[in-house]
Amino acid sequence: MELKKPSFDVIWIMLMIWTSIPSGVSWSMNDILFDWIDSQMRFYPPEKLYTYNTVCNTASCKQTGKILLKGLNKSANPCDDFYEFACGRWAISNPIPSKNLDWSCQRISESNIEKRSLEILESKLPPGAVYPSKLIREFYAHCMDINARENAGLTPINNITRVMGGWPLIGENSIDVNDKIKWQSVDQYYQQLTGYNSIFKISVTSDYLNRFDNQIMIEPGKFPRPEFFPLSTRWKGWPENDTSYTILVKKVAGIFLKDQNISYTKENFDNDIFDMLQFEYKLYQIQTETTNSSKDMTTIEELQQQYDNMTMQHENNNSIYNPTAKINWLKSIREIFAPWNFTINTTEKLFAPSLDFFTRLPQLLNTTKNKAIVNYIHWKFVLLMMPFTNDQMKELVHSGPGKIFAQTLETRRRDCLTEIRLTHVLYREYAQKYFPKTDKLDIANMAEIIRDETTEMIKNSHWLDFKTQAEIIEKIRDIHIMIGYPDWYDDNGTAIINYYKELIPGQSHFENTLNNLKFMNQKSLAEFRQPMEKYEWFLQPLTLNGLYKYYFNSLLVTMAFAQSPIYYTDLPIAVKYGLLGSIIGHEIFHALDPYGVTYNKDWKQVSIPAKTTNEYKNKINCIINQFDNYTLHEKDPTTNKSIGIRTKGNRTKNEDMADIEGIRVAFASYRIHMKQNEPSRLIGLEEFNSDKLFFISYANKWCQAGKIKWWEENYSNNKYDAHSPSRLRVNRPMSNFDEFAKTFNCPIGSNMNPQSKCIVFGGH
Repeated sequence: MELKKPSFDVIWIMLMIWTSIPSGVSWSMNDILFDWIDSQMRFYPPEKLYTYNTVCNTASCKQTGKILLKGLNKSANPCDDFYEFACGRWAISNPIPSKNLDWSCQRISESNIEKRSLEILESKLPPGAVYPSKLIREFYAHCMDINARENAGLTPINNITRVMGGWPLIGENSIDVNDKIKWQSVDQYYQQLTGYNSIFKISVTSDYLNRFDNQIMIEPGKFPRPEFFPLSTRWKGWPENDTSYTILVKKVAGIFLKDQNISYTKENFDNDIFDMLQFEYKLYQIQTETTNSSKDMTTIEELQQQYDNMTMQHENNNSIYNPTAKINWLKSIREIFAPWNFTINTTEKLFAPSLDFFTRLPQLLNTTKNKAIVNYIHWKFVLLMMPFTNDQMKELVHSGPGKIFAQTLETRRRDCLTEIRLTHVLYREYAQKYFPKTDKLDIANMAEIIRDETTEMIKNSHWLDFKTQAEIIEKIRDIHIMIGYPDWYDDNGTAIINYYKELIPGQSHFENTLNNLKFMNQKSLAEFRQPMEKYEWFLQPLTLNGLYKYYFNSLLVTMAFAQSPIYYTDLPIAVKYGLLGSIIGHEIFHALDPYGVTYNKDWKQVSIPAKTTNEYKNKINCIINQFDNYTLHEKDPTTNKSIGIRTKGNRTKNEDMADIEGIRVAFASYRIHMKQNEPSRLIGLEEFNSDKLFFISYANKWCQAGKIKWWEENYSNNKYDAHSPSRLRVNRPMSNFDEFAKTFNCPIGSNMNPQSKCIVFGGH
């Protein structure tokens, strides 16, 4: 049947009706009308549409237009509260999923990434795939094989603990632990098994001072599972009262006892648990009392002397020398690096940011029973590997304070996505499928335009003295910008094969996890005598974030951004710069935030004249005062309850400054880019020209709905995000920007166009 061509005027009238639907009308009706309009517009060639407006009519433009429109509250005055104008209907149109505490563009993007990643893992091996692609699918299948995991139960852990005589806490060890099995031997055993020590941590890190070499870093050992049992509350009220963490220890030990049918006396059991917990608690105490420094360097010989001096001091005070305090640092470090035959002597330099910890450690070890330390080392391993056994043990770990955990097929799929850990394989396949080279080139081009406009802003900053201005421009021009993913993903597969060639696949999820844990640690340790990788990829490519790295003057934008609702190649230029360009601009200006501005492109401190320094401080203080002590009232859409958020300008000043300057340079860059391109509008938002689309797009990426608990966890008195709340991230930068006021005709003195504005670089 031949379809009748509708009147274009009818379509246009319906389009205008659709764009003016009030917020109370259901979105199902809105979607039906949108789909009808879209279906009718195919009857008309693009040139017919352009007689009304140049409207982007691609699939991605339609999707983005829908997203932006669903946030708009046209009844709000954009000159009074632009966040309310751009995001006022976000919570209505995007209900918070029951499992989430908040919902935003970022959460939607993360959900899309998760869905795509799982589709890759659950897909058949593509023709010509490299061996690691086969391996990651096998690892995922092992993780999802719940029957095999349930059948194995606790056996994998028991087999490992028994190698060193068993876990004394559950009575496996009939030998007198205090005499026969020293904690130093148990610690070395687990280091060889997992790559990690228990009481201290040895790793390899970049030498940020000389910027050429890698170095050994020594620091206190990490405590087990802080993501589920936060250190700030782990010991609250203990030992007078049990905490969720101490209850966990008793439950887990009881399950192991029952599993092996081991008889025990309650008194001995309780005493052993108390001694072990007390040791961990005291370790935590001396860590919190330790003064950290980013510049503390020592040698193995100096560390040993300091450590031995403190050991002898405590021995003299106590008139007792306990062998538990003995640590041979040269021997311990050599054992860790033994697989590579590195020559390590007492003169080897160590980066020790928590050196004070190692002067406090001898006293604790000297006054602690060997058995308690051995129990703690075993416990760290047990708690680390518990989630990779059966569901009972996984639920115990995941059900930390205030958490409810129930394993379902969906939660298992998500857990396995994160637990398989062959991340480079997944990221490479994701890039091949979802991040074409054209996207990478387009984003890189945007970044270069933004870099150029940043230097123009600095040139127009007449308060800068000539020398400082020249150094800052040189720093911006020298920023190394990385887009999408590591370049080595692009070869024929040789690099990814070589990367994983030493990973030994296991026969179970437990074995795979353990083998991969050691593999990744050894990959890092093997870098010790290698030249420092100056431009290391310091974010996972599917992390939805951009990041400026101060030490290396480098900037990274991951491929996670290259998807709805943040980016498509064919979106109008104004939308791309509002959504993604402002993020790039934000990160570039971190090079000049209150921390970054004091260093040059080579991470050397610069001497800035007092007059210029004072000018800069005054501008930053303007921002601090503008963002400080401001009370926001945010509503939980699930309960309609409100919470007051008190802002803290001094804490957020670096991010606030980057937001203010980032949107300004992104807008200037969009204007430059538009000189070679025809303006276009989005379907459904035809009433908004390119400038307005830029600001609406910028705001939309910060649209958010949060439950009371989310606001408390991120903006309470004790916890405060380094970024300002979303409403301020939209309203404050725009209220400091004259171009915004011109675009929306905001009168001087209105909320969004105050007389006094805060900017740092360039003019208003």
